[in-house]
Amino acid sequence: MVELGGLLAVALVLLLGDTGAQRGPLILAPVLGPARMVAPGLLGFNGEAVTGGRAVWSDPGFVGAVAALRPAVLRVFGGAPANYWDWRAGTFVAASLLPPHVRAVRAQARVRLADWARIIRATGAIPVFDLNLLTSDLASQLAMLGAARRLGMPITEVELGNELYLPQYAGRFPDGGAYGRVATRWIHAIARRFPGVRAAADAFPGSDTNTGRTDARERAWNVRLLRALRGAAALSFHAYFSSGLAAGATAASAPSARVVLRAAARRWAALSPVI
Repeated sequence: MVELGGLLAVALVLLLGDTGAQRGPLILAPVLGPARMVAPGLLGFNGEAVTGGRAVWSDPGFVGAVAALRPAVLRVFGGAPANYWDWRAGTFVAASLLPPHVRAVRAQARVRLADWARIIRATGAIPVFDLNLLTSDLASQLAMLGAARRLGMPITEVELGNELYLPQYAGRFPDGGAYGRVATRWIHAIARRFPGVRAAADAFPGSDTNTGRTDARERAWNVRLLRALRGAAALSFHAYFSSGLAAGATAASAPSARVVLRAAARRWAALSPVI
């Protein structure tokens, strides 16, 4: 996925337990190294709160365009927006914690759970519910999962927040251990209501290109998280990295394409010691 500012983003999931049956492997041949088989469920994208009113989500052209991409998974509520999403209102929460840039578009975001369910039906994708551990509570998120199931959405995979190791979330989670204890409580409660669900906890990917800095809390996040965490099926890593191209360089050449494609392998090598 290409991000603004010349960054590439890869959401990596490290499985901690048995993942169950897959729909058959997809063979990828990366630029570096031998071919590897990757489960189809790794190929998908964020289902973001498109700020254009509900008409966007009910537009057959929009639904058809998303279906044409054939995603295997859709991350419902997106990334950082999930930390501020009010599923009942279909927009961002009205809270003092809401960042100014999110508050500015709150009035334009109107996406109901039924709208996401329509996309899931059209694509046949598996929803990965990115839960709101920041500005919501366990009871509300359990109610959301119940409502999603009544709309026909399978409840098989959840992610416990988005990048909560970042400094702006320290007030809610002072360290990885505090997050791990909350995540454990949520995991057990969700599993009681939805047996067989797999939960991924939020792990630090070893560097932070969101801020350009890495503080002591982030560096100690994973160690303290793993001491406290129980019951998770996976750890999620959000690894951002530059394309490797010089400023102003064109990507429309074979040498440039090789540089960009090698960037993922370089980032993986940096991530490996963290895992």
